[in-house]
Amino acid sequence: MTGKYRNLLIGTSILGSIGCTPGEMNELDETRMAAEELGIDSHSERVIVRFHSQAPLKLALEGEDMLVRELHGELNLATIPVPADMDAADLVTMLRERSDIRFAELDRVRSITLFDQKDNGFLGQWNMRKIGARAAWQKDYNGASTIVAVVDTGVSDRGQDGLDLTSGWTAGWDFVGNDADPSDANGHGTHVAGTIAQHTGNGLGVTGVAHGSQIMAIRVLDANGSGYVSDVASGILWAADHGADVINLSLGSSVGSEAEQEAIAYAADMGVLVVAASGNEYLMDGVSYPAAYPEVLAVGASNGIDEVVAYSNRGPELDLVAPGGDMSRDDDDNGIVDGIIQETVINGEWDHYLFQGTSMASPHVAGAAAVLMGMGASADEARDVLEQTARDISSDGVDPDSGWGRLDLKAAVAELEARLDEPVHEEPVDEEPVDEDPDHSEPGEPMDDDGLVDPQPDLDDMVAPEFTGLRAQRCDLGAHVRVQTTEVAGVMLCERQTSNCVTSEYGESHHLELHTNAAKLDLLARDPSGNTRVIPLDL
Repeated sequence: MTGKYRNLLIGTSILGSIGCTPGEMNELDETRMAAEELGIDSHSERVIVRFHSQAPLKLALEGEDMLVRELHGELNLATIPVPADMDAADLVTMLRERSDIRFAELDRVRSITLFDQKDNGFLGQWNMRKIGARAAWQKDYNGASTIVAVVDTGVSDRGQDGLDLTSGWTAGWDFVGNDADPSDANGHGTHVAGTIAQHTGNGLGVTGVAHGSQIMAIRVLDANGSGYVSDVASGILWAADHGADVINLSLGSSVGSEAEQEAIAYAADMGVLVVAASGNEYLMDGVSYPAAYPEVLAVGASNGIDEVVAYSNRGPELDLVAPGGDMSRDDDDNGIVDGIIQETVINGEWDHYLFQGTSMASPHVAGAAAVLMGMGASADEARDVLEQTARDISSDGVDPDSGWGRLDLKAAVAELEARLDEPVHEEPVDEEPVDEDPDHSEPGEPMDDDGLVDPQPDLDDMVAPEFTGLRAQRCDLGAHVRVQTTEVAGVMLCERQTSNCVTSEYGESHHLELHTNAAKLDLLARDPSGNTRVIPLDL
Protein backbone atom coordinates (compact mmCIF):
# COMPACT_ATOMS: atom_id res chain seq x y z
CA MET A 1 0.00 0.00 0.00
CA THR A 2 1.28 3.44 -0.84
CA GLY A 3 1.43 6.34 1.55
CA LYS A 4 -1.26 8.48 -0.06
CA TYR A 5 -4.97 7.82 -0.03
CA ARG A 6 -7.56 9.55 -2.14
CA ASN A 7 -11.06 10.82 -1.44
CA LEU A 8 -13.73 10.72 -4.10
CA LEU A 9 -17.33 11.65 -3.51
CA ILE A 10 -18.93 9.35 -5.99
CA GLY A 11 -22.32 7.77 -6.18
CA THR A 12 -25.19 6.53 -8.22
CA SER A 13 -27.04 9.50 -9.64
CA ILE A 14 -28.11 7.95 -12.92
CA LEU A 15 -29.99 9.37 -15.82
CA GLY A 16 -32.53 6.74 -16.70
CA SER A 17 -34.96 5.02 -19.01
CA ILE A 18 -38.37 5.52 -20.48
CA GLY A 19 -41.36 5.69 -18.17
CA CYS A 20 -45.08 6.42 -18.35
CA THR A 21 -46.56 9.72 -17.17
CA PRO A 22 -50.19 9.66 -15.94
CA GLY A 23 -52.76 11.68 -17.80
CA GLU A 24 -54.54 11.90 -21.13
CA MET A 25 -51.93 12.10 -23.88
CA ASN A 26 -50.83 10.05 -26.84
CA GLU A 27 -47.78 7.81 -26.53
CA LEU A 28 -45.51 10.15 -28.51
CA ASP A 29 -46.38 13.15 -26.33
CA GLU A 30 -45.91 10.95 -23.27
CA THR A 31 -42.43 9.96 -24.38
CA ARG A 32 -41.39 13.50 -25.20
CA MET A 33 -42.85 14.86 -21.96
CA ALA A 34 -40.78 12.39 -19.94
CA ALA A 35 -37.65 13.44 -21.78
CA GLU A 36 -38.36 17.16 -21.41
CA GLU A 37 -39.39 17.06 -17.75
CA LEU A 38 -36.60 14.80 -16.53
CA GLY A 39 -33.83 16.01 -18.80
CA ILE A 40 -33.06 12.41 -19.65
CA ASP A 41 -31.03 11.67 -22.73
CA SER A 42 -31.47 8.60 -24.88
CA HIS A 43 -29.64 6.83 -27.68
CA SER A 44 -30.70 8.66 -30.84
CA GLU A 45 -29.71 5.79 -33.13
CA ARG A 46 -31.48 2.77 -31.57
CA VAL A 47 -34.49 1.75 -29.49
CA ILE A 48 -35.30 -1.31 -27.36
CA VAL A 49 -38.11 -3.74 -28.18
CA ARG A 50 -39.47 -7.01 -26.90
CA PHE A 51 -41.17 -9.25 -29.43
CA HIS A 52 -44.00 -11.61 -28.57
CA SER A 53 -42.07 -14.43 -30.21
CA GLN A 54 -38.51 -14.92 -31.40
CA ALA A 55 -36.89 -11.73 -32.66
CA PRO A 56 -36.52 -11.71 -36.46
CA LEU A 57 -33.25 -11.00 -38.21
CA LYS A 58 -34.84 -8.07 -40.03
CA LEU A 59 -37.93 -5.95 -39.47
CA ALA A 60 -39.83 -4.42 -42.37
CA LEU A 61 -40.94 -0.88 -41.56
CA GLU A 62 -42.27 1.62 -44.11
CA GLY A 63 -40.73 -0.30 -46.97
CA GLU A 64 -37.30 -0.57 -45.37
CA ASP A 65 -35.70 -3.68 -43.87
CA MET A 66 -33.98 -2.82 -40.60
CA LEU A 67 -31.50 -5.18 -38.97
CA VAL A 68 -32.56 -6.46 -35.54
CA ARG A 69 -29.85 -6.98 -32.90
CA GLU A 70 -30.97 -9.65 -30.44
CA LEU A 71 -30.15 -8.99 -26.79
CA HIS A 72 -31.56 -12.22 -25.34
CA GLY A 73 -33.22 -15.08 -27.19
CA GLU A 74 -35.39 -16.42 -24.38
CA LEU A 75 -36.85 -13.01 -23.51
CA ASN A 76 -37.06 -11.94 -27.19
CA LEU A 77 -35.34 -8.64 -26.34
CA ALA A 78 -33.63 -6.71 -29.12
CA THR A 79 -32.58 -3.28 -30.33
CA ILE A 80 -33.62 -1.73 -33.64
CA PRO A 81 -31.74 1.09 -35.40
CA VAL A 82 -33.50 4.41 -35.95
CA PRO A 83 -33.78 5.36 -39.64
CA ALA A 84 -31.82 8.46 -40.59
CA ASP A 85 -34.98 10.43 -41.43
CA MET A 86 -36.87 9.50 -38.23
CA ASP A 87 -36.78 10.58 -34.58
CA ALA A 88 -36.26 7.82 -32.01
CA ALA A 89 -39.46 8.76 -30.17
CA ASP A 90 -41.42 8.54 -33.44
CA LEU A 91 -40.01 5.06 -34.04
CA VAL A 92 -41.03 3.96 -30.54
CA THR A 93 -44.58 5.14 -31.15
CA MET A 94 -44.72 3.35 -34.51
CA LEU A 95 -43.35 0.10 -33.07
CA ARG A 96 -45.86 0.13 -30.20
CA GLU A 97 -48.66 -0.12 -32.76
CA ARG A 98 -47.36 -3.43 -34.15
CA SER A 99 -49.03 -6.65 -33.07
CA ASP A 100 -45.74 -8.60 -33.07
CA ILE A 101 -44.09 -6.30 -30.50
CA ARG A 102 -44.83 -6.56 -26.80
CA PHE A 103 -43.25 -3.22 -25.89
CA ALA A 104 -40.91 -0.59 -27.32
CA GLU A 105 -38.98 2.06 -25.41
CA LEU A 106 -36.18 4.57 -25.78
CA ASP A 107 -32.70 3.37 -24.89
CA ARG A 108 -32.04 5.79 -22.04
CA VAL A 109 -28.68 7.02 -20.78
CA ARG A 110 -27.38 5.95 -17.37
CA SER A 111 -24.32 7.41 -15.66
CA ILE A 112 -22.52 7.80 -12.36
CA THR A 113 -21.79 11.24 -10.88
CA LEU A 114 -18.33 12.31 -9.73
CA PHE A 115 -18.46 15.16 -7.19
CA ASP A 116 -14.98 15.93 -5.83
CA GLN A 117 -11.43 14.63 -5.41
CA LYS A 118 -8.66 15.40 -2.94
CA ASP A 119 -5.81 13.63 -1.13
CA ASN A 120 -6.20 12.34 2.40
CA GLY A 121 -4.97 9.62 4.75
CA PHE A 122 -6.33 6.25 5.85
CA LEU A 123 -6.93 4.74 9.27
CA GLY A 124 -9.31 1.81 8.93
CA GLN A 125 -12.50 0.33 7.60
CA TRP A 126 -15.12 1.46 10.11
CA ASN A 127 -17.73 0.05 7.73
CA MET A 128 -16.56 -3.56 8.12
CA ARG A 129 -16.59 -3.25 11.90
CA LYS A 130 -20.02 -1.67 11.81
CA ILE A 131 -21.65 -4.61 9.98
CA GLY A 132 -19.86 -7.28 12.06
CA ALA A 133 -17.96 -8.79 9.15
CA ARG A 134 -15.18 -10.23 11.31
CA ALA A 135 -17.65 -12.52 13.09
CA ALA A 136 -18.40 -14.20 9.77
CA TRP A 137 -14.75 -14.42 8.70
CA GLN A 138 -13.73 -16.03 12.00
CA LYS A 139 -16.03 -18.93 11.11
CA ASP A 140 -14.60 -19.12 7.58
CA TYR A 141 -17.81 -17.73 6.06
CA ASN A 142 -16.45 -15.59 3.25
CA GLY A 143 -18.59 -16.32 0.20
CA ALA A 144 -16.38 -19.16 -1.05
CA SER A 145 -17.74 -20.90 -4.18
CA THR A 146 -20.07 -17.99 -4.99
CA ILE A 147 -19.99 -15.59 -7.94
CA VAL A 148 -21.00 -11.94 -7.64
CA ALA A 149 -21.60 -10.04 -10.87
CA VAL A 150 -20.66 -6.35 -10.73
CA VAL A 151 -22.64 -4.65 -13.51
CA ASP A 152 -20.89 -1.32 -13.65
CA THR A 153 -17.99 0.52 -15.34
CA GLY A 154 -16.03 -2.75 -15.50
CA VAL A 155 -13.60 -4.27 -13.02
CA SER A 156 -9.80 -4.37 -13.11
CA ASP A 157 -7.80 -6.82 -10.98
CA ARG A 158 -4.16 -5.71 -11.35
CA GLY A 159 -3.91 -3.75 -8.13
CA GLN A 160 -1.46 -4.73 -5.43
CA ASP A 161 -4.27 -5.74 -3.04
CA GLY A 162 -6.28 -7.50 -5.76
CA LEU A 163 -9.41 -9.61 -6.14
CA ASP A 164 -10.38 -12.72 -8.11
CA LEU A 165 -12.25 -12.45 -11.42
CA THR A 166 -14.19 -15.29 -13.00
CA SER A 167 -12.87 -16.96 -16.16
CA GLY A 168 -13.94 -19.49 -18.76
CA TRP A 169 -17.67 -20.08 -19.01
CA THR A 170 -18.36 -17.80 -16.03
CA ALA A 171 -16.23 -14.92 -17.33
CA GLY A 172 -17.72 -11.45 -17.66
CA TRP A 173 -18.18 -9.32 -20.77
CA ASP A 174 -17.76 -5.75 -22.00
CA PHE A 175 -21.06 -4.54 -23.48
CA VAL A 176 -19.62 -1.08 -24.17
CA GLY A 177 -16.78 -2.31 -26.38
CA ASN A 178 -18.54 -5.60 -27.22
CA ASP A 179 -15.52 -7.69 -26.34
CA ALA A 180 -14.23 -10.06 -23.66
CA ASP A 181 -12.18 -7.44 -21.78
CA PRO A 182 -14.40 -5.75 -19.16
CA SER A 183 -11.56 -3.74 -17.61
CA ASP A 184 -12.48 -0.58 -15.72
CA ALA A 185 -11.61 2.75 -17.35
CA ASN A 186 -13.43 4.77 -14.68
CA GLY A 187 -12.62 3.32 -11.24
CA HIS A 188 -16.16 3.06 -9.88
CA GLY A 189 -16.76 -0.62 -10.70
CA THR A 190 -13.41 -1.78 -9.30
CA HIS A 191 -14.07 0.10 -6.04
CA VAL A 192 -17.50 -1.54 -5.78
CA ALA A 193 -15.97 -4.97 -6.47
CA GLY A 194 -13.36 -4.34 -3.78
CA THR A 195 -16.01 -3.87 -1.10
CA ILE A 196 -17.40 -7.25 -2.10
CA ALA A 197 -14.28 -9.34 -2.67
CA GLN A 198 -11.00 -7.50 -1.99
CA HIS A 199 -8.28 -9.97 -1.04
CA THR A 200 -8.21 -10.31 2.74
CA GLY A 201 -5.57 -11.67 5.08
CA ASN A 202 -2.76 -11.07 2.59
CA GLY A 203 -1.02 -8.45 4.69
CA LEU A 204 -1.85 -5.77 2.12
CA GLY A 205 -4.40 -2.98 1.91
CA VAL A 206 -7.99 -3.52 2.96
CA THR A 207 -10.66 -6.22 3.16
CA GLY A 208 -13.77 -7.36 1.29
CA VAL A 209 -17.03 -8.60 2.79
CA ALA A 210 -17.10 -11.83 0.74
CA HIS A 211 -13.40 -12.16 -0.04
CA GLY A 212 -13.79 -15.85 -0.88
CA SER A 213 -16.14 -15.06 -3.74
CA GLN A 214 -15.26 -14.40 -7.37
CA ILE A 215 -16.25 -11.26 -9.24
CA MET A 216 -17.91 -11.51 -12.65
CA ALA A 217 -16.98 -8.21 -14.30
CA ILE A 218 -19.78 -6.86 -16.52
CA ARG A 219 -18.98 -3.53 -18.19
CA VAL A 220 -22.07 -1.53 -19.18
CA LEU A 221 -20.88 2.03 -18.43
CA ASP A 222 -18.06 3.80 -20.26
CA ALA A 223 -15.00 5.70 -18.99
CA ASN A 224 -17.22 8.68 -18.16
CA GLY A 225 -19.58 6.48 -16.15
CA SER A 226 -22.33 6.66 -18.77
CA GLY A 227 -24.14 3.92 -20.66
CA TYR A 228 -27.49 2.70 -21.95
CA VAL A 229 -30.34 0.68 -20.52
CA SER A 230 -30.00 -1.90 -23.30
CA ASP A 231 -26.46 -2.65 -22.14
CA VAL A 232 -27.50 -2.79 -18.48
CA ALA A 233 -30.27 -5.27 -19.32
CA SER A 234 -27.84 -7.30 -21.45
CA GLY A 235 -25.35 -7.36 -18.58
CA ILE A 236 -27.96 -8.62 -16.12
CA LEU A 237 -29.02 -11.37 -18.51
CA TRP A 238 -25.41 -12.36 -19.19
CA ALA A 239 -24.74 -12.65 -15.47
CA ALA A 240 -27.84 -14.78 -14.88
CA ASP A 241 -27.01 -17.09 -17.80
CA HIS A 242 -23.34 -17.51 -16.85
CA GLY A 243 -23.56 -18.64 -13.26
CA ALA A 244 -23.82 -15.50 -11.09
CA ASP A 245 -25.32 -16.03 -7.63
CA VAL A 246 -25.63 -12.32 -6.82
CA ILE A 247 -25.80 -9.26 -9.09
CA ASN A 248 -24.79 -5.83 -7.80
CA LEU A 249 -26.17 -2.73 -9.55
CA SER A 250 -24.55 0.39 -8.13
CA LEU A 251 -26.41 2.54 -10.62
CA GLY A 252 -29.87 3.97 -10.77
CA SER A 253 -32.58 5.70 -12.73
CA SER A 254 -35.33 8.20 -12.04
CA VAL A 255 -37.75 6.25 -14.25
CA GLY A 256 -38.15 2.57 -14.97
CA SER A 257 -37.55 0.43 -18.03
CA GLU A 258 -39.58 -2.58 -19.06
CA ALA A 259 -36.53 -4.19 -20.64
CA GLU A 260 -34.50 -3.74 -17.45
CA GLN A 261 -37.27 -5.10 -15.23
CA GLU A 262 -37.81 -8.09 -17.53
CA ALA A 263 -34.10 -8.84 -17.29
CA ILE A 264 -34.15 -8.61 -13.49
CA ALA A 265 -37.26 -10.81 -13.25
CA TYR A 266 -35.50 -13.37 -15.44
CA ALA A 267 -32.44 -13.31 -13.15
CA ALA A 268 -34.64 -13.70 -10.07
CA ASP A 269 -36.40 -16.69 -11.66
CA MET A 270 -32.95 -18.21 -12.21
CA GLY A 271 -32.24 -18.04 -8.48
CA VAL A 272 -30.04 -14.93 -8.60
CA LEU A 273 -30.30 -12.26 -5.89
CA VAL A 274 -30.22 -8.77 -7.42
CA VAL A 275 -29.04 -5.91 -5.17
CA ALA A 276 -29.14 -2.24 -6.19
CA ALA A 277 -28.40 1.22 -4.82
CA SER A 278 -31.31 3.50 -3.88
CA GLY A 279 -29.71 6.62 -5.44
CA ASN A 280 -28.08 9.82 -4.18
CA GLU A 281 -30.59 12.55 -5.00
CA TYR A 282 -31.59 13.49 -1.40
CA LEU A 283 -35.16 12.36 -2.16
CA MET A 284 -37.54 11.52 0.68
CA ASP A 285 -39.79 9.42 -1.58
CA GLY A 286 -37.67 8.62 -4.60
CA VAL A 287 -35.93 5.25 -4.57
CA SER A 288 -34.40 5.00 -8.01
CA TYR A 289 -34.71 2.22 -10.55
CA PRO A 290 -33.66 -0.60 -10.70
CA ALA A 291 -33.68 -0.56 -6.88
CA ALA A 292 -37.40 0.26 -6.84
CA TYR A 293 -38.43 -2.92 -8.66
CA PRO A 294 -39.98 -5.45 -6.25
CA GLU A 295 -37.57 -8.19 -7.35
CA VAL A 296 -34.56 -6.11 -6.24
CA LEU A 297 -33.06 -5.73 -2.76
CA ALA A 298 -32.89 -1.92 -2.52
CA VAL A 299 -30.06 -0.47 -0.41
CA GLY A 300 -29.63 3.02 1.01
CA ALA A 301 -26.60 4.50 2.78
CA SER A 302 -25.85 4.86 6.49
CA ASN A 303 -22.95 6.50 8.35
CA GLY A 304 -20.67 5.62 11.27
CA ILE A 305 -23.27 6.43 13.95
CA ASP A 306 -26.12 4.53 12.26
CA GLU A 307 -27.88 7.50 10.73
CA VAL A 308 -29.28 7.43 7.20
CA VAL A 309 -27.04 9.78 5.21
CA ALA A 310 -28.82 12.85 3.83
CA TYR A 311 -28.02 12.08 0.17
CA SER A 312 -29.54 8.57 0.36
CA ASN A 313 -32.88 8.27 -1.46
CA ARG A 314 -35.73 6.95 0.69
CA GLY A 315 -39.17 5.52 0.08
CA PRO A 316 -41.42 2.49 0.63
CA GLU A 317 -39.37 0.41 -1.82
CA LEU A 318 -36.25 0.63 0.39
CA ASP A 319 -35.22 -2.69 1.96
CA LEU A 320 -31.96 -2.07 3.86
CA VAL A 321 -29.27 0.48 4.53
CA ALA A 322 -25.54 -0.23 4.78
CA PRO A 323 -22.40 1.86 5.22
CA GLY A 324 -22.13 4.22 2.28
CA GLY A 325 -19.86 6.85 3.73
CA ASP A 326 -20.34 10.47 4.80
CA MET A 327 -17.32 12.56 3.97
CA SER A 328 -18.72 15.58 5.80
CA ARG A 329 -18.11 13.73 9.10
CA ASP A 330 -15.39 12.09 11.19
CA ASP A 331 -17.45 10.20 13.75
CA ASP A 332 -14.57 8.04 14.98
CA ASP A 333 -12.35 11.12 15.53
CA ASN A 334 -9.39 9.67 13.67
CA GLY A 335 -8.73 12.77 11.59
CA ILE A 336 -10.00 11.09 8.40
CA VAL A 337 -13.38 11.72 6.84
CA ASP A 338 -15.70 8.72 6.97
CA GLY A 339 -15.65 7.48 3.39
CA ILE A 340 -15.57 3.88 2.15
CA ILE A 341 -12.01 2.88 1.24
CA GLN A 342 -11.11 0.27 -1.38
CA GLU A 343 -8.43 -0.23 -3.98
CA THR A 344 -9.17 0.97 -7.49
CA VAL A 345 -7.54 2.55 -10.53
CA ILE A 346 -8.24 6.13 -11.65
CA ASN A 347 -6.53 7.72 -14.63
CA GLY A 348 -4.18 4.76 -14.72
CA GLU A 349 -3.08 5.13 -11.09
CA TRP A 350 -3.76 2.36 -8.59
CA ASP A 351 -4.34 3.45 -4.99
CA HIS A 352 -6.73 3.10 -2.06
CA TYR A 353 -9.48 5.68 -2.52
CA LEU A 354 -12.26 6.93 -0.25
CA PHE A 355 -15.67 7.08 -1.97
CA GLN A 356 -19.15 7.79 -0.68
CA GLY A 357 -22.62 7.01 -2.02
CA THR A 358 -25.34 4.42 -2.14
CA SER A 359 -23.05 2.88 -4.77
CA MET A 360 -20.79 1.98 -1.85
CA ALA A 361 -23.65 0.75 0.37
CA SER A 362 -25.06 -1.72 -2.14
CA PRO A 363 -21.93 -3.93 -2.44
CA HIS A 364 -21.87 -4.40 1.35
CA VAL A 365 -25.25 -6.11 1.03
CA ALA A 366 -24.26 -7.98 -2.13
CA GLY A 367 -21.19 -9.28 -0.31
CA ALA A 368 -23.25 -10.25 2.73
CA ALA A 369 -25.66 -12.14 0.46
CA ALA A 370 -22.71 -14.01 -1.07
CA VAL A 371 -21.54 -15.00 2.42
CA LEU A 372 -24.98 -16.45 3.23
CA MET A 373 -25.30 -18.21 -0.13
CA GLY A 374 -21.84 -19.66 0.37
CA MET A 375 -23.19 -21.13 3.62
CA GLY A 376 -26.01 -22.80 1.69
CA ALA A 377 -28.83 -20.25 1.56
CA SER A 378 -30.92 -19.77 -1.55
CA ALA A 379 -31.37 -16.27 -2.96
CA ASP A 380 -34.81 -15.94 -1.34
CA GLU A 381 -33.55 -17.22 2.00
CA ALA A 382 -30.53 -14.92 1.93
CA ARG A 383 -32.78 -11.93 1.29
CA ASP A 384 -35.15 -12.93 4.09
CA VAL A 385 -32.33 -13.45 6.59
CA LEU A 386 -30.70 -10.11 5.73
CA GLU A 387 -33.99 -8.27 6.17
CA GLN A 388 -35.06 -10.04 9.35
CA THR A 389 -31.70 -9.57 11.11
CA ALA A 390 -31.12 -5.95 10.11
CA ARG A 391 -30.64 -3.57 13.03
CA ASP A 392 -33.37 -0.95 13.47
CA ILE A 393 -31.93 2.54 13.27
CA SER A 394 -35.14 4.49 12.54
CA SER A 395 -38.67 3.38 13.38
CA ASP A 396 -39.30 -0.13 14.65
CA GLY A 397 -39.82 -2.62 11.85
CA VAL A 398 -39.74 -1.64 8.21
CA ASP A 399 -39.87 2.09 7.39
CA PRO A 400 -39.25 4.27 4.32
CA ASP A 401 -36.08 5.86 5.77
CA SER A 402 -34.02 2.73 6.46
CA GLY A 403 -36.16 -0.18 5.26
CA TRP A 404 -35.73 -3.10 7.65
CA GLY A 405 -32.68 -1.41 9.12
CA ARG A 406 -28.88 -1.40 8.85
CA LEU A 407 -27.12 -4.50 7.55
CA ASP A 408 -25.89 -6.77 10.38
CA LEU A 409 -23.82 -9.61 8.93
CA LYS A 410 -22.94 -11.04 12.35
CA ALA A 411 -26.63 -11.46 13.20
CA ALA A 412 -27.42 -12.77 9.70
CA VAL A 413 -24.80 -15.52 9.96
CA ALA A 414 -26.09 -16.57 13.39
CA GLU A 415 -29.67 -16.68 12.11
CA LEU A 416 -28.78 -18.76 9.07
CA GLU A 417 -26.74 -21.16 11.21
CA ALA A 418 -29.79 -21.64 13.41
CA ARG A 419 -32.02 -22.28 10.41
CA LEU A 420 -29.59 -24.75 8.89
CA ASP A 421 -29.39 -26.62 12.20
CA GLU A 422 -33.16 -26.98 12.51
CA PRO A 423 -34.32 -30.59 12.05
CA VAL A 424 -36.54 -31.20 9.06
CA HIS A 425 -39.87 -32.78 10.05
CA GLU A 426 -41.62 -34.56 7.21
CA GLU A 427 -44.87 -36.48 7.36
CA PRO A 428 -44.51 -40.10 6.20
CA VAL A 429 -45.96 -40.65 2.74
CA ASP A 430 -47.00 -44.00 1.29
CA GLU A 431 -45.05 -44.36 -1.93
CA GLU A 432 -44.07 -47.02 -4.38
CA PRO A 433 -40.93 -48.90 -3.35
CA VAL A 434 -37.80 -47.21 -4.68
CA ASP A 435 -34.76 -49.02 -5.95
CA GLU A 436 -32.19 -48.20 -3.27
CA ASP A 437 -29.25 -49.06 -5.50
CA PRO A 438 -29.91 -47.76 -9.01
CA ASP A 439 -27.31 -48.02 -11.72
CA HIS A 440 -25.65 -44.63 -11.24
CA SER A 441 -23.75 -44.97 -14.47
CA GLU A 442 -26.95 -44.39 -16.45
CA PRO A 443 -29.51 -41.75 -15.43
CA GLY A 444 -32.23 -43.67 -17.25
CA GLU A 445 -33.09 -44.51 -20.82
CA PRO A 446 -35.87 -42.14 -21.91
CA MET A 447 -35.38 -43.23 -25.51
CA ASP A 448 -37.55 -44.52 -28.34
CA ASP A 449 -37.04 -48.04 -29.64
CA ASP A 450 -34.91 -46.60 -32.42
CA GLY A 451 -32.51 -45.13 -29.87
CA LEU A 452 -33.57 -41.51 -30.39
CA VAL A 453 -34.63 -39.17 -27.62
CA ASP A 454 -38.35 -39.34 -26.95
CA PRO A 455 -39.48 -35.68 -26.68
CA GLN A 456 -42.93 -36.69 -25.40
CA PRO A 457 -42.81 -39.54 -22.88
CA ASP A 458 -46.05 -41.02 -21.57
CA LEU A 459 -48.08 -38.48 -19.62
CA ASP A 460 -48.44 -40.98 -16.80
CA ASP A 461 -44.68 -40.75 -16.29
CA MET A 462 -44.67 -36.93 -16.19
CA VAL A 463 -45.03 -36.75 -12.41
CA ALA A 464 -41.45 -36.27 -11.31
CA PRO A 465 -38.86 -34.95 -11.07
CA GLU A 466 -39.47 -31.25 -11.47
CA PHE A 467 -36.85 -28.66 -12.43
CA THR A 468 -36.50 -25.92 -9.81
CA GLY A 469 -33.62 -24.05 -11.41
CA LEU A 470 -32.28 -24.03 -14.93
CA ARG A 471 -29.49 -22.05 -16.60
CA ALA A 472 -28.67 -22.82 -20.21
CA GLN A 473 -26.14 -21.03 -22.38
CA ARG A 474 -24.47 -21.62 -25.73
CA CYS A 475 -20.74 -21.07 -26.16
CA ASP A 476 -18.30 -21.64 -29.01
CA LEU A 477 -17.84 -25.32 -28.18
CA GLY A 478 -21.43 -26.25 -27.49
CA ALA A 479 -24.07 -25.96 -24.77
CA HIS A 480 -23.68 -25.51 -21.01
CA VAL A 481 -26.63 -26.36 -18.76
CA ARG A 482 -26.95 -26.10 -14.99
CA VAL A 483 -30.09 -27.58 -13.47
CA GLN A 484 -31.58 -28.26 -10.06
CA THR A 485 -34.19 -31.00 -9.55
CA THR A 486 -36.70 -31.39 -6.72
CA GLU A 487 -35.35 -34.81 -5.85
CA VAL A 488 -32.53 -37.20 -6.68
CA ALA A 489 -32.52 -37.76 -10.43
CA GLY A 490 -30.26 -38.50 -13.34
CA VAL A 491 -30.15 -35.85 -16.05
CA MET A 492 -29.42 -36.19 -19.77
CA LEU A 493 -28.80 -33.43 -22.33
CA CYS A 494 -29.22 -34.46 -25.98
CA GLU A 495 -29.46 -33.09 -29.47
CA ARG A 496 -33.06 -33.45 -30.53
CA GLN A 497 -33.68 -36.56 -32.66
CA THR A 498 -30.09 -37.80 -32.31
CA SER A 499 -28.15 -39.94 -29.87
CA ASN A 500 -25.54 -37.23 -29.17
CA CYS A 501 -26.04 -36.95 -25.41
CA VAL A 502 -24.25 -36.36 -22.13
CA THR A 503 -25.44 -37.58 -18.74
CA SER A 504 -24.91 -36.68 -15.11
CA GLU A 505 -24.82 -38.81 -12.00
CA TYR A 506 -27.87 -39.14 -9.78
CA GLY A 507 -28.30 -36.09 -7.57
CA GLU A 508 -30.19 -32.81 -7.24
CA SER A 509 -27.62 -30.48 -8.80
CA HIS A 510 -26.22 -31.04 -12.29
CA HIS A 511 -23.83 -29.31 -14.69
CA LEU A 512 -23.71 -30.71 -18.22
CA GLU A 513 -21.61 -29.69 -21.22
CA LEU A 514 -22.53 -31.01 -24.68
CA HIS A 515 -20.34 -30.51 -27.75
CA THR A 516 -22.89 -29.66 -30.42
CA ASN A 517 -23.71 -27.15 -33.12
CA ALA A 518 -27.43 -27.91 -32.90
CA ALA A 519 -29.77 -25.23 -31.61
CA LYS A 520 -32.58 -27.57 -30.58
CA LEU A 521 -31.81 -29.74 -27.56
CA ASP A 522 -33.76 -31.79 -25.04
CA LEU A 523 -33.15 -31.90 -21.31
CA LEU A 524 -34.36 -35.08 -19.62
CA ALA A 525 -34.53 -35.97 -15.93
CA ARG A 526 -35.37 -39.42 -14.56
CA ASP A 527 -35.74 -40.54 -10.95
CA PRO A 528 -34.78 -44.02 -9.72
CA SER A 529 -38.39 -45.22 -10.17
CA GLY A 530 -38.33 -44.40 -13.87
CA ASN A 531 -40.48 -41.26 -13.80
CA THR A 532 -39.25 -39.01 -16.57
CA ARG A 533 -39.59 -35.35 -17.43
CA VAL A 534 -38.44 -33.76 -20.69
CA ILE A 535 -38.24 -30.09 -21.58
CA PRO A 536 -37.09 -28.65 -24.93
CA LEU A 537 -34.24 -26.14 -25.09
CA ASP A 538 -33.79 -23.82 -28.04
CA LEU A 539 -30.35 -22.25 -27.78
